[in-house]
Amino acid sequence: KSGMAQLLPPGAGLIQSRPSGREMRGEVITSKLTIPQTMAQHRLLLVLIDELYKAKRMPAYLPTTTDGMLLEMTREMEANPGDSTPLGEWAKRLFVSERTLARHFQKHMGMSFLEWRHRLRFTHAVLMLDTCMPVSEVAYSVGYQSVSSFITMFKNIAGMPPEKYRSGLRNCCDK
Repeated sequence: KSGMAQLLPPGAGLIQSRPSGREMRGEVITSKLTIPQTMAQHRLLLVLIDELYKAKRMPAYLPTTTDGMLLEMTREMEANPGDSTPLGEWAKRLFVSERTLARHFQKHMGMSFLEWRHRLRFTHAVLMLDTCMPVSEVAYSVGYQSVSSFITMFKNIAGMPPEKYRSGLRNCCDK
């Protein structure tokens, strides 16, 4: 790493930042700022890096793969996180045994199929919560049969219920 890149936190992950951090990230993305050309841009990036360091790190991330057997499967699941197709059905579609697919998934993703699906649903839920969608609608959209099971999953990953998480995101969701 060189330049500002060496100041960034190590590794990828989810963060929960303050609204100011989100605004700065939005500005950097919208302006396609990669190399600062002015002192103002340089300062913006330095403050954004400080915000990234201060942001609460979430223990969830979603690994990806280039493995041929898993690529189409995971793409379909990402396109429809509410789909609850069991591993056995995926195995039939891929013409392998369920056990083989489970081992393959563990090897290439570093986690079980169910853990990956929970993380997929969590990452989609986080994006939906930022839109002020009702928690019940988020729960059903990402494949949970009950709001309480969704809240339990969310608390296990984020350390807080979805409403509390959302309250740290934006004021438009406050009632």
